[in-house]
Amino acid sequence: MTGTKHQRHDPTPHLIRPKRRRSKTVRKAWTIAGCILVFLLPALTIGWGIRDLDTGPSGDERVKPPFTLSKGFAVDLQNSQTVEYRSGSKSVDIYELTSDGERFGAITWVEWSFQNGDRGMLMRFTPSESGSYTVTLPIFLASPYTMRHVVYPDGADLTRSRFSDPERLDVQQALPLAAVWLDRADAPTGIPSIAPDLPRPPERRTSTDQPVRNPASAFLSAVEVYALRDNGVLEERRDLSPALAPTEKGLTFTLPVHSGQLVEWWGLFSEAPLIDWDKADPETVELVRVADFDRARKWTLDGPRYITPEGYSPSCPRCFYVNPAQHVGEKWIHVNTGGRLFADFALMALDNAVTTQNDAGYWPITTRSEWLKRDYGIDAGYYDTRWSTDAALFLLAGFKAFGDDVFLQAARRYADFLVDFAARHHFATPSGGTLVYDYGHPDAPQAKTHTSLNHLLTEMNFLYRIAERTGEPRYRAAAERMLKAIEDTVDGWPNADGDLHYAYLVDGQFGLQDYPLLTLKDLRLAQSVLASVHGAPNAAIQKLIDVKTAYLKAHHLPLY
Repeated sequence: MTGTKHQRHDPTPHLIRPKRRRSKTVRKAWTIAGCILVFLLPALTIGWGIRDLDTGPSGDERVKPPFTLSKGFAVDLQNSQTVEYRSGSKSVDIYELTSDGERFGAITWVEWSFQNGDRGMLMRFTPSESGSYTVTLPIFLASPYTMRHVVYPDGADLTRSRFSDPERLDVQQALPLAAVWLDRADAPTGIPSIAPDLPRPPERRTSTDQPVRNPASAFLSAVEVYALRDNGVLEERRDLSPALAPTEKGLTFTLPVHSGQLVEWWGLFSEAPLIDWDKADPETVELVRVADFDRARKWTLDGPRYITPEGYSPSCPRCFYVNPAQHVGEKWIHVNTGGRLFADFALMALDNAVTTQNDAGYWPITTRSEWLKRDYGIDAGYYDTRWSTDAALFLLAGFKAFGDDVFLQAARRYADFLVDFAARHHFATPSGGTLVYDYGHPDAPQAKTHTSLNHLLTEMNFLYRIAERTGEPRYRAAAERMLKAIEDTVDGWPNADGDLHYAYLVDGQFGLQDYPLLTLKDLRLAQSVLASVHGAPNAAIQKLIDVKTAYLKAHHLPLY
């Protein structure tokens, strides 16, 4: 909402809009949950449904890594994990870098092997000592490519960005300092984006055995250099980022780095078009432009990152925080034509949602919201009901699309947490309804916050959907209590301007400025869900839809 003392950015920034029950009490679950922060996640359990990290060789036992480093550094494999998965497999190797017995840092190397034959790679380098490093990636470009990337006429303004015109990239030409899309001139076209009948990939073979050679289609991120900031925030230092250079030994970059910094790079590779530029419709290409993966939105080992808005701490023009809602993956999982990219990335995002879910069942926000701290005493590491519920809805969509039970089980862990949280953290309405608080924190279990309509609708929609999927009665009962709360308060949501209030406040009043379109989309989805569950539309939901629609029409605002 804008123009109020609660400066909260849009839950789907820059997009085209649309507990595990181990603890006996919520307090105990909160205590466990608050211990996990985003920067700890790479050292914890990283896997597609498997949370135990297999210990690899240590000591003097050397394992040749897929990448190579400048001479003088020893690279020792410290931990290794391979996870087989219905739609592919993922491996995570953690290497320690030493020189003359002195530790210089660590590299986390992640590889995906998808059912359709595509591959993904991600490297994170965390130096503990300053030095100059040359890194060579196991990717060989032997043919001329057509190259595209996003250009920004006005800084990193996503509203004005556009794709560059296609240009020829010769194999000895350094890539621009940007995320690039490469397509080999003789690459095949028209291959479907999903091939569900292909056999599962073989057991993992290292990239040393299978480097990427002359792929038909590739996405290569820029080599990102970040400064580590408080609360899990990364500050982009594009001024320090090196360009990738194709060589006969692979893709190479050299950079000086220092402790307190972090370097990441990732890529996707296919023998079919990642994006079929000639056949994809403009809306599909627009989804790719908006996803960006370059200056306005990042994809990292921790997950999706957005620019940290003012009012969140730390904040700076190029600071990025983790938003666990998986907005890009949620959009792309519904794209079934136009290239291999969409299914590949959706699986990576689903993996990330499973990996970053904490033991309590939700996804903590590591940044500090200054207004949440000021008004409600809620510090960094808090629970945001909207973003966590968005992530859980994405997991349900992933189960439907790919049939992997790990996604459903992760969604159930969140549903268990949400039901318990809603039972203890809500405003009661006359008929027994629950207006669930928007936020919570393990260190402030008694904190009361407002209840926004869009949060409550999203929680209700999720619980109805997972109840329908699992047959679990407590999920539907919790959703019914949320619906009852909306029915009990339906006359309080319209405001004097003809719009809807944003939230039910802790003083029992309604107030704050609503989003222009987000809540209407949530209401429409709720009506669709309720028509399916109850066999008829809901009168209270329809009244709120009518109020919001009339307001938008009166102000000549879009309805979709």
